[in-house]
Amino acid sequence: MGNEYRDALSAAQRRIDSLEKELALARAGVVPQSSNVWVFAVLGAVALGMVIAVVGAGAVGARRAMVEAPEPVAAPAAVAPITTHHGVTLYTGSSHRFELVDVDGDGKKEIVSLFWSSVEDSPLHVGVLDRATFAVKWMKGPFPSQWSGVHTHMEIVGSKVVVTDSREKVHVFELATGNEVHVAPFVGGTRALCKLPGSTSSVGLQLEGGGWRILELDTFSMRDAKKGETPICASPLPSCTDKDRATADKPCRVYDATAAKRAKTPGFHSYLGADTLGATMLLQGQIGPDTKALDALLVLDRKTLAHKWEAPAVIQGDELHLGGHTEHALTTSSVLSFYQTRRGDFRLVSRAVDDGKETWSIVVPQAKEGSYATDFFVEDGEIFLFVDHGLHAVDVESGHHRSAPVWF
Repeated sequence: MGNEYRDALSAAQRRIDSLEKELALARAGVVPQSSNVWVFAVLGAVALGMVIAVVGAGAVGARRAMVEAPEPVAAPAAVAPITTHHGVTLYTGSSHRFELVDVDGDGKKEIVSLFWSSVEDSPLHVGVLDRATFAVKWMKGPFPSQWSGVHTHMEIVGSKVVVTDSREKVHVFELATGNEVHVAPFVGGTRALCKLPGSTSSVGLQLEGGGWRILELDTFSMRDAKKGETPICASPLPSCTDKDRATADKPCRVYDATAAKRAKTPGFHSYLGADTLGATMLLQGQIGPDTKALDALLVLDRKTLAHKWEAPAVIQGDELHLGGHTEHALTTSSVLSFYQTRRGDFRLVSRAVDDGKETWSIVVPQAKEGSYATDFFVEDGEIFLFVDHGLHAVDVESGHHRSAPVWF
């Protein structure tokens, strides 16, 4: 009997190893997601068989030694709840950025985004992630799309999220539940999908020829845009108007030919506009000859253009990656710099807006064989950046860093 027990246990272990490999592939999207539940079920059945075999063997041993009391059998560990795995990653194609929205009215914002599957013929999905845990709250799809396709867009309007795909379709979902409440053709495809100013129940779809049609989300009716009715497409950092320059809490970009002349370092030059927010104006520029130019920062008072501080963009001890560049963002309390070092890993640095002193810095490691970064922005007190298609969230004030799983 002992040999039979060992053979059964060995076979069960081999089966578990095989199923764990299948499960890992399923999580990577290599096999259809419907197989995931089957894998968990078989794993549970095999594990249960092993427990029964072990208990049976223990009982035989107890009968052979009547003098000794049988040892208590430990209760099996609690089984983690099964989470549906969709085999998708966050979509970062084109100019798409996810949005932070309170989808269910609980006072906490969630991540609403497009998602991408690299193993499906129709790869596009739309869904909501819990911002704190990155758990999937709902996910819908798939829809046809090309990576960075000109017809692939997402817009949140009121209680709805609108998605357009590459097969001339517009889809409307309830933001709270993910229920698809409307789908309709849009001949020619949508070149842009943008909010209508002042409206929480309509969205504009741009035709291939440049005109606009308006989708009313209350009635799901479509009409041509009226004369002068032009939807507004969001811009990461719009240009300042004369009125904006006096507004302390609205970020925008200003073009001021005299601002760069306030630098105290000889040879500083800037060909970009200045980012402005609060009382601060941030200029990105370079110092030195073109052959050995170094990225540099210049910070001025927004209203008076008085000099605050200037410094190299790359902190002491780091060297910029060959062919690399630095990216910057401005908050009311800090100047943020993001770049890839010569070693290959990525550095995120925070400096105080008043004096330029470093408040914190973190390193995001590179992949084993090359790395890339696709986006970097600040929203609602957190810095969001994508390295190797993975999302990293960093608290603006403390520098606390957390990473989302690559696959959802």
